[in-house]
Amino acid sequence: MSNTQSPYVTLGVARGADEKTIRSAYHRLAREHHPDKIQDSALSAAGEEKFKTIQHAYELLTGKAKHAEVDNQAEPQPARPPPRRRTPSPSPYDGIFRAPSDSGSCTDDEDAYRFRKMGRAEAAAHSTARKANHAFKWAQEQWSEAEAMLVHAKNAEPKPMILYSNIEPTRGPESCREAIAKGRVPESVLSMHTIKWQNSESNLRSAIQHFDEASASYKRAERVFKRAARLFDNLDLDEHYRENRNMAEEARRLAAEATVKADESEKKFEETAAVASAWSHAGSGF
Repeated sequence: MSNTQSPYVTLGVARGADEKTIRSAYHRLAREHHPDKIQDSALSAAGEEKFKTIQHAYELLTGKAKHAEVDNQAEPQPARPPPRRRTPSPSPYDGIFRAPSDSGSCTDDEDAYRFRKMGRAEAAAHSTARKANHAFKWAQEQWSEAEAMLVHAKNAEPKPMILYSNIEPTRGPESCREAIAKGRVPESVLSMHTIKWQNSESNLRSAIQHFDEASASYKRAERVFKRAARLFDNLDLDEHYRENRNMAEEARRLAAEATVKADESEKKFEETAAVASAWSHAGSGF
């Protein structure tokens, strides 16, 4: 952005606008271009510069003396930002919602403090929601992997007694050994089914692990979504109240969904573990 651009243009307000209009435009732009909303790291530097420009324009137009000074200039030039006090751990986003140091208005100072505090709270809410979303997606991946392993295990289920009618289907592995001893079934067939049985057990163990991890991840997502909902509930910024309320409701919806999926994952874990145990016992005769 050009250094000669009018602060009125930067904030999108008409020349001579009152401080209430200027302050409202500033708060809207600051929230709209909050660094926490920039997902692409390559754009973060440009985004930070945009914030500085918005902050600078707001400072130029705050206070009657400065307002009049800008209005009297033929081509307004943004002055150098006033020096800021150094802090032990400076943040690149400090000053986004900071009130001008020489505004001369107690109301402005209190309002800027409120929005600075609320801006940090909003950033924390979005950050928490992103963490919950990450846990939720990870849980979904674990669930999908578990389902795939379970399908593979079922498809590999050995059924030698069904393949050969002369083997008693109810006697299990012993009937296979008797059939081999009598020369009715080649030993290679038994070896093949033994391998299939072992593969099934391996897939079942993997499914058990994935269902267990999915359950834990869904429970974590549930907790974090609930925390995000509480944070969004506390954000009652004027025109953004509806947006924050919608975010809180969405977080609660996802938390409820995560609760259901966690219960389903835990149930699948128990069912799959029982199947694996039964298969392991039945296959011990091989």
